[in-house]
Amino acid sequence: MTRENLFAGPWDKDDETGTLERVFWRPDGARMGATLYQLPPGWRKDTARLQHFLRTLPAGVRHTIEFRDPSWYADDVLALLRAHDVALCLHDMRGSATERVAVASFVYVRFHGPTGSYSGGYSAARLEPWAAWLTERRRQGTDVYAYFNNDVGGHAPVDALALRRLMEISI
Repeated sequence: MTRENLFAGPWDKDDETGTLERVFWRPDGARMGATLYQLPPGWRKDTARLQHFLRTLPAGVRHTIEFRDPSWYADDVLALLRAHDVALCLHDMRGSATERVAVASFVYVRFHGPTGSYSGGYSAARLEPWAAWLTERRRQGTDVYAYFNNDVGGHAPVDALALRRLMEISI
């Protein structure tokens, strides 16, 4: 779920249509994995709006929010995410990159490209610190989700395999 529709209502749990609830169930009845909500770059921090949205999220589903405006990386926002077990999407987008911080029972990382423009391949030197940090989270029993954006050059699958190898070396 992305952009302007993210906090658009009504997202009430008691909504008869069950709009939001239906998003998280596959036709075979199984639940989906972690769901990413991405805010647009221009959306500045709105704690009350976020708090309302978090209260409406279905339980038993892993939720992740990707903020792309640095105003969201405040202690009160991280505390809200922690209280609702919603992961902060860690990412490396220039101008809004996050710190490496775990606020939920799982970690979710998106790699947007080494230039920050959804292109290019990552060097081992750039991936090694992430691999070490993610491996430490796994040692602590935390599930880790790591994604590389698709790019025209096809670097994402290669980078994903490289990160996986580096994490296996770290174990």
